[in-house]
Amino acid sequence: MTLTTDIHASAGTDLIARVDEIGDLITSSQPEALRLRRATDTVAEALESNGLTRMSWPRSRGGAQLSMLEQHRVLTALAGRDGSTAWITAIWTATPHMIRLFGNDVFNEFLASDNTRAAGVFSITGTATKTAGGYTVTGAWPFVSGQHHSGWVVAPAHSDHDDQPLALLVPRSAFDLAGTWDMTGLVGTGSHPLRLDNAFVPDHHAITFQNVLDATGRDARIDDDPYYGQPLVPIICALSAGPAIGIATAASRYFSNLIHHRAIAYSPHQIQAHAPNTAYQVAEIQALIDTADYFGTRLACAVDHHIATGEPWTIVERVRSRFDAARAVRLCRTACDIIDTASGATAHTRHSPLTILLRDMQALSVHAFLAYDSAAEQYGRVLAGLEPTYPIY
Repeated sequence: MTLTTDIHASAGTDLIARVDEIGDLITSSQPEALRLRRATDTVAEALESNGLTRMSWPRSRGGAQLSMLEQHRVLTALAGRDGSTAWITAIWTATPHMIRLFGNDVFNEFLASDNTRAAGVFSITGTATKTAGGYTVTGAWPFVSGQHHSGWVVAPAHSDHDDQPLALLVPRSAFDLAGTWDMTGLVGTGSHPLRLDNAFVPDHHAITFQNVLDATGRDARIDDDPYYGQPLVPIICALSAGPAIGIATAASRYFSNLIHHRAIAYSPHQIQAHAPNTAYQVAEIQALIDTADYFGTRLACAVDHHIATGEPWTIVERVRSRFDAARAVRLCRTACDIIDTASGATAHTRHSPLTILLRDMQALSVHAFLAYDSAAEQYGRVLAGLEPTYPIY
């Protein structure tokens, strides 16, 4: 094992310990986050002060620069406390990979700014008009998770200059809210839609969106750094599996305790755990979560392999990354559906921890980027020797 791997493992273990240290704070803040429909300021500050928003920062700039496997484990642990908290942390962990591609000057500007958390979206719903020194940008972007506590937003837009979609790095202060956040799951992510109206974005804060997908940076020194030279979709996908696995694991723990304290109505079983069918359900739930973690771990290790070796990604590998994440989420959703059915009305009690967990899983499982049918279709196509038909992979 190399010294670098030892450093990564040590830092990852330390951050998981910090999740445990602030776990009670995260859990106790959940009712207030549900009321506010965003993370509380206290939780956001705790994530920041404990280094959990800097998992993917360079170690030379105060970050952990964790391996992807360690990031997967940290996010799984966070989701065991609160799914919304894990999701916004995953966003804040992914965006530095994107911002690094804008060049060292822009990356240093970001790292030196007053607020170094950045939200990011994939929807190319804005329009950028070329003007002197940059672009004038107008548009609205939905589902901007973590925007409330972010200092920056990475938002894509269509360019009327050369018809190439752009990725834009814009201060959060330039945006206005464009609507409410009314989802029933992942309520605490504060994923309000945001809007820009004729906002100026300088040239150095714009690169082609394809460059972000392919990890082709503006600065050659960035291209030579394999940690920040990985295509974006595998990075995003590898950070998406942990939240789902953590939510499902927490729901399973709750259910395993619940079955010793409730009867099965209209049956002879006064203790649910004693019913033969319950044993099968518990076993199936655990098998589904274990299998989900296999896919999440495989994906994280694939990213780490490419970082370590510098080998280019094949199209099959890039498409498989989205499949692995979607498969993990689908398996976790299935586990939670069993818990939902087996828990009866208990799973639908307002503000019950189990209710919140199940709703968070339902919301995460319908995220368009993690849609299983789309991911499986593309993976099957490339395995059959056909070209992928979806543009983002």
